[in-house]
Amino acid sequence: MQKWLAALALALCAAAPIAVRAQDVPLNGMRVLGSHNSYRPALTEQTLAEQRRILGEHSAAVEYGHPSIARQLDLGLRQLEFDPVADPFGGLFAAPYVGDPASFAAMRRPG
Repeated sequence: MQKWLAALALALCAAAPIAVRAQDVPLNGMRVLGSHNSYRPALTEQTLAEQRRILGEHSAAVEYGHPSIARQLDLGLRQLEFDPVADPFGGLFAAPYVGDPASFAAMRRPG
């Protein structure tokens, strides 16, 4: 998994053109467009209803999703966030996929 993430990071760095030398830009002068929890898919109506049932009034704070990673890169995003976490028993992250039976089944498996 770590080798895959390192390869992805290198590929993303290579894909982003650099207009100026990095040493000429102060840290507080750098700006990039990015997404938080970049892997989170857009919520289907069924997923949203389930999330609202479980979280109640707290659901509003997490009612968001993103296009695919490829689409985000096509849109110009250059900072993507991934939070790899083990799910040894399965199902820990299945809820957002409740509206997609194939993905929901896959997310219920250990991994």
